[in-house]
Amino acid sequence: MDNGKQRVIDFLSRYLGESIWRNGTIVIAGQPGTGKTVLSSTICYERALKDIPCLFMELYEDKEKLYRNLKSLGLDFEYLESKGLVKFVKLPIFSQEGLFEEFLRSISREIAKFKPGTLVVDSITPALEVIAESARSKAYLQNFFYELSKTINGVVVLTAEIPLGEHRIKTEGIEFIADAVIILKNEIEKDKVVRSMEVKKIRGEELRDSVIYFSIQKNKGIIFLEAPLSVEHREDIGVKLREIVEKTGLDIDVKPGEYIYIEVIPEHQSPEFTLLIPLIAAASGLKVLFISYLNIEEAIVKQLKEVIEKIIGVKSESLIESLIEKILSNMKFEYIDPFKYSLREQSYLEYSLINEYKPHIVVFHGVEISMCATEKPDRYRELLYQMILELKQRKIILVRISSRLDPHLSRFNALLADIVARAECINECREMKYYIGRKTGKQMTVSSKELENYLKKLLEVMPLTTSSIKLN
Repeated sequence: MDNGKQRVIDFLSRYLGESIWRNGTIVIAGQPGTGKTVLSSTICYERALKDIPCLFMELYEDKEKLYRNLKSLGLDFEYLESKGLVKFVKLPIFSQEGLFEEFLRSISREIAKFKPGTLVVDSITPALEVIAESARSKAYLQNFFYELSKTINGVVVLTAEIPLGEHRIKTEGIEFIADAVIILKNEIEKDKVVRSMEVKKIRGEELRDSVIYFSIQKNKGIIFLEAPLSVEHREDIGVKLREIVEKTGLDIDVKPGEYIYIEVIPEHQSPEFTLLIPLIAAASGLKVLFISYLNIEEAIVKQLKEVIEKIIGVKSESLIESLIEKILSNMKFEYIDPFKYSLREQSYLEYSLINEYKPHIVVFHGVEISMCATEKPDRYRELLYQMILELKQRKIILVRISSRLDPHLSRFNALLADIVARAECINECREMKYYIGRKTGKQMTVSSKELENYLKKLLEVMPLTTSSIKLN
């Protein structure tokens, strides 16, 4: 568990409350394959790591198979069992109501012998189905499990099956004795399983109407797809940006936390326009996280070299390498294949990179690829809006560079942006014009030559290991 990820019981405490771990019953329900066994096992495992013995009672899977599967997720039950912190018991599946009380007595005997602080029963559904028509047995079962958390003075976790095509536990009753009910769900997006959980009941706590997204990853287990940006004091980078504006003459004032939307023409990617912000950042000494959905790092570096060679007009390899080295020293490059992840997984990865690198500016390049990859445009817009607000609060400048493909997405991005910059063809695309400005403020038009002159001034004021340079 020392892999830097947030513990499941700590995360769930935000929704269930801390008191649930002292003396409570949790019902985890879902259709087959939604992750009930993994979630209940993880609760058992993490509490055992805190020296709270866990009794794991299983009706379906064999011990060896279960332990092997859990170990692939980073949960080493064999190790905890060797320390006396976990005990596995395979419960018999009974088919007659007459064997029901013996089933419950076997649970009581194991509790008396092992004295756990956590009890997991995976799954309670067979017992519910056998006694479905017996009011007496149903009441007995409910009373038995209602008292269990008090008996062990700890946490009882019960899993229950929801039949395919249905949305509720088939046999009612068990959820009424629970202090918390968690419903697990699956949906398919980009041929990927998107997992979520909903907390349907919390006894004594305010019920939040929210969906918690998670994934189950090899060697890591359950990962909650929520990576809020770390809170830290940031210096006022606006001063540095204003200094560069004054030195180079691009009359557009960029403030910390603003969103800049840059749009290029698909047939003319305008690398000078694309690399404008990274060059401004390098000249200002600011850290840039450059996330591309389109090009790998080598392609971006090649574009950067071509732009610099074109602008400075000299064949000085040492000078070009010094400039590239300076720009890349302030920039972390990451490539993300948006077809590989669900939207929630992609968003989690992006937030994780921002938390890791702590940039002043985040550039998303080739966002049209990410927008085209989504099967959930409404969810995409929701996550984008959340990120804009999050970065604005942290005073991190957000830059999104896109080709002009979908007019609806273009208008949506422009609507949210503080500054919009667009490339336009003139003279049958023999020349380019760039329109930059605030939606409700100053607008300016820049020609290709003017943009090159501005980039040239940026390179001149860029602090290198040697003194500042003057380009001819």
